[in-house]
Amino acid sequence: MSKQKIPVLFVDNFDSFSYNIIQLLEENGADIQIVTSNLSSFSVSSTISHILFSPGAGLPKEYPLMEYLLRNYFTTKKILGICLGHQAIAQFFNQNLYRQKLVQHGQKKKIIKSKNIPSQSMLYSLPQEFYVGLYHSWAVNLHLTPSNLIPSCYSEDSVIMGFHHAQFPIEGIQFHPESYMTEFGSNMINQWLNSKL
Repeated sequence: MSKQKIPVLFVDNFDSFSYNIIQLLEENGADIQIVTSNLSSFSVSSTISHILFSPGAGLPKEYPLMEYLLRNYFTTKKILGICLGHQAIAQFFNQNLYRQKLVQHGQKKKIIKSKNIPSQSMLYSLPQEFYVGLYHSWAVNLHLTPSNLIPSCYSEDSVIMGFHHAQFPIEGIQFHPESYMTEFGSNMINQWLNSKL
């Protein structure tokens, strides 16, 4: 008997890596519905359990669909943001972005996990340190308080590379799990799809 596929809404921010991420999702048992982010609103089916925000160029404010979906579904759906999507989640929860001094496009860097990551996190079963592929010029600042977003990993130069929400099943990662430079990318996606809420 085949395993039941996991219904995922994939929000495509017109990134060149989108279909690499979709392939990774499908390889790990996702049944994907794609919606492009040029829409201003979208009604998510009750059968959808997961929402993924893809990477993309520019800043989150240029893609209002992500804010709309967060506002309407952040308490009821499991949500993951990658790169631009990670930044959109941070801004939705009243955190800031800043432009990095050095642009990280196609860079391989080591990241370090934070302590006490919850078992539901996509990073939970991974080693304390591993390498990832970076493609970004902006980064997240979680220093504003109060914040319900808790850092889950940092780069070697102390840039936040991931966070999880203290109450809801929401995560963001700045790096690209589908990149050939990222270790354990498939493991992360599998954990995100299958971990219990």
